[in-house]
Amino acid sequence: MAFRTDAQLTEELTALDALLGDEYEPPPPTSDYFAYEVYERYASEANQFLLGYANILVKTGRYFDVEETHKLREWIDAFEVAGNCNDVLLGCTCVMTAYYLKEAIQGGTGSAIASAATILSIVKETYRPHENEMERLDYDGNYDAYLTQKMEEYKK
Repeated sequence: MAFRTDAQLTEELTALDALLGDEYEPPPPTSDYFAYEVYERYASEANQFLLGYANILVKTGRYFDVEETHKLREWIDAFEVAGNCNDVLLGCTCVMTAYYLKEAIQGGTGSAIASAATILSIVKETYRPHENEMERLDYDGNYDAYLTQKMEEYKK
């Protein structure tokens, strides 16, 4: 099985975007370095929260709503922005983390047990970057300013 690099996947996604035309405008890309910083800052704590949530889903077999706190909203916003990075694995990890954090505060649909299983599969893997493939883009290391800038871009 041949593996494709992030650059090859990005090229394929660009071709797909061209096929979609003006109907779809993807959000601006996020720096891989910023996305990894989000992952490093929040993944451990967010994963612990998700493990607890998944444990309750398994025990009860049904969804329940968790109160939306400032910390949960901060995690969701950061992971959603980070999910638009060029690194496919990191982006998917961030998108799925944000999705299940939102599910916790909004309630889910479908099988609660299946959601718990997916959460467990996300949480058990630890992301390791391939530094030679990471894209810095416009990230200068100022986390708060970059997150604010990207959130404003995504709102447009």
